[in-house]
Amino acid sequence: MKHIKYLAVLFSAMTVLLAACCKDSFDYGVFTGDDINQQKKYECYDSIVVDPSNFTSNQVETLKADGKNVYAYLNIGSLENAQPYYKSYKDVMLDRYDGWPDEHWADVTKEKWQRLVV
Repeated sequence: MKHIKYLAVLFSAMTVLLAACCKDSFDYGVFTGDDINQQKKYECYDSIVVDPSNFTSNQVETLKADGKNVYAYLNIGSLENAQPYYKSYKDVMLDRYDGWPDEHWADVTKEKWQRLVV
């Protein structure tokens, strides 16, 4: 019986802590390194910014159905080697992006690059 009381207290405490984690709603959160598997952390945000390369259109629709405003992050002036299109756009690369060793500036005057970002 004593163990049941302890479990009940523990369960109550955890419920209060979990509820407190999301008692406030935040306007937005930026989650550029995430994919749909981290969806739990989006619960407290009204709007989220994600890397579109990590989500399918169905996954975005699921987030929207959960009441989220979903925005895509895209740095239109740089090329990151983690992006799936990286190798196809090496010909538009310029110098390395200072402070970001896996990123290069993109030549935004190239029509090929413009077609990707627009």
